[in-house]
Amino acid sequence: MIHHEQPHEKLEQPETPDATFRESTAMPAMEITQETRFAIVMYGGVSLAIYINGVAQELLRLVRATAASPSTPGVPMLKTDSLRGTEKICRRLGQMLGREGAEERSPVDASSPIRTRFVVDILSGTSAGGINAVFLAKAIANNQDISELRRLWIEEGDIEKLINDGRGQSALKRLRKPKPKSLLDSQRMLDVLRFALDGMDKASPPTPAASLADELDLFITTTDLQGLPVSLRLADGVVQERRHRNVFQLRYDRRPGTARNDFRPQNNAFLVFVSRCSAASPFAF
Repeated sequence: MIHHEQPHEKLEQPETPDATFRESTAMPAMEITQETRFAIVMYGGVSLAIYINGVAQELLRLVRATAASPSTPGVPMLKTDSLRGTEKICRRLGQMLGREGAEERSPVDASSPIRTRFVVDILSGTSAGGINAVFLAKAIANNQDISELRRLWIEEGDIEKLINDGRGQSALKRLRKPKPKSLLDSQRMLDVLRFALDGMDKASPPTPAASLADELDLFITTTDLQGLPVSLRLADGVVQERRHRNVFQLRYDRRPGTARNDFRPQNNAFLVFVSRCSAASPFAF
């Protein structure tokens, strides 16, 4: 029997044994020539909650990829070999954009300086978008991870868990069979949001000194069902009207003299309150 062995394809080898290693661990310099700033609006919609969370996760990766180290000027916060997933693409974009002259025509590698910084400094949201915006704002302000929010939507966002059938109430209340005030269990939603925010602080303790933004404004819209009385001056007199539109504004600012951080762990209860106010549709919560 004659055995014919197919020739093996010759694999290309790096020029030196450590060429690949040097490429993957090279540390670029922060030589910022421009900033690309984002003002984000996150719409409401129960069916969009998980989708919007995916967008929030990617925005956080975008900002982290070109953030500067708070302790070492001129160096990015994330080392090249610590970049994960799309952070690598975002880092490369930061190195490609903002180049000028002869540098534009030169190839980009892991050691090329970062010329463009990506910043999210304005966030607004309503309902499910408001909840996602609160978590993203907290993560940017304190340089934290928002995996807890992804877990919340996947594990606790099930309609069977949220339906207001009394399972989240005490045994005594179930015996009294109270008439539900809403289709979905508002108290359970309140509890899981607080658990997720507290879990976020435990999993990645806040480091405001390493914030991913110099300033950040968060606007969460809600509806005041009773309304706030306001006076309207007309041509022939003054009339009373009720304003039902309401907006919560929370802020992070690390500039000396105006320093402020509304996203500290001790404010988690209020952040949950704001989230639930925005998500309080009378037919649902």
